[in-house]
Amino acid sequence: MNFDERICFFYHRTNKYNVTVAYQRDSRNSVTYGAAFCGPGDQFVKRFGREIASGRLSTVACAVDMSGTDGKRWEVHEAILESLNSEVLGYTPENFKI
Repeated sequence: MNFDERICFFYHRTNKYNVTVAYQRDSRNSVTYGAAFCGPGDQFVKRFGREIASGRLSTVACAVDMSGTDGKRWEVHEAILESLNSEVLGYTPENFKI
């Protein structure tokens, strides 16, 4: 399996929400992602989050441009979270957006 074909995951947790993100590097300067959100009253289950995020990655994914960065893992995570805050994906909860 080529590095660009691997699906990577990360989890971001706050008092308002928990999010699981699945992403793939499309090219040297682009990362495609899908996300699954869990509200504060819901039980956070990584397996379910990974299934939902992977499904969204394959059907309604968005991309972030990583040009101008080294593309380090933490930079990718920050870029995706910023994109989730600013974009209307159709499934991003209002309490997640800035």
